[in-house]
Amino acid sequence: MGTSVIEGSGLGLVLATGGNSVVGKITVLATNEKSKVQPAMRDINRFVLFILIAAASAGVLIVILWAAWLQKSYPGFLSASGMISNLLGAMVAFVPEGLAICVTLTLTIIANRMASCNILVKNLPTVETLGSVTYLAS
Repeated sequence: MGTSVIEGSGLGLVLATGGNSVVGKITVLATNEKSKVQPAMRDINRFVLFILIAAASAGVLIVILWAAWLQKSYPGFLSASGMISNLLGAMVAFVPEGLAICVTLTLTIIANRMASCNILVKNLPTVETLGSVTYLAS
């Protein structure tokens, strides 16, 4: 954007302005895709779904082992309330506490790198859309 001319005068021909220019069309295309799930969000959702399935599977396994084996072999060892407490503790243990911190730090590092190149981005979808572009010619 812009020019490297410092001083002088010149004559210019304006072909398009605003949303009709090449950069304006790119902006319109980048802002119109609000409903599309972005790649980073899709990957995070896939990871969360995997954790959810693993936690639910472990919970079902705990209940089955308690009902089928532990209650019959050791009847007074663990009550139903104790089993529910253990079940909730095991399911909570599956939640990665550092996930939000890791995502935030990664995005902060990317934003700092872009800021060092004098790039100001207002939202993540624009970064992901233009991040896959090798050359931008107008």
